[in-house]
Amino acid sequence: MLKVLPEVCRELMLKNMETMKSPELSKSFSKDLTFYLLLTQACNGTCKFCYQPKEFRQPIHMSEKVVDDTVKFALSNFPEDQVKFCLFGGEPTVN
Repeated sequence: MLKVLPEVCRELMLKNMETMKSPELSKSFSKDLTFYLLLTQACNGTCKFCYQPKEFRQPIHMSEKVVDDTVKFALSNFPEDQVKFCLFGGEPTVN
């Protein structure tokens, strides 16, 4: 299974920034844009209702740099009232 580390995601975002700004692509966006940030795959719980397999729960954390770059990109390229952020992960409050 291919592992995608947070820094690799940051590099991909930076690489594709100009493409994401294109007017043609912008037309296909809905009114609200949601940026999903997987803050961590770590989890300190053992909830019986957890839907994540044990293989998912690893001590991988998104760096503050990745979060900062994503927020700056979103707010500098799209109308602020259309941008939303969804924080999730194994247990986001662990990070």
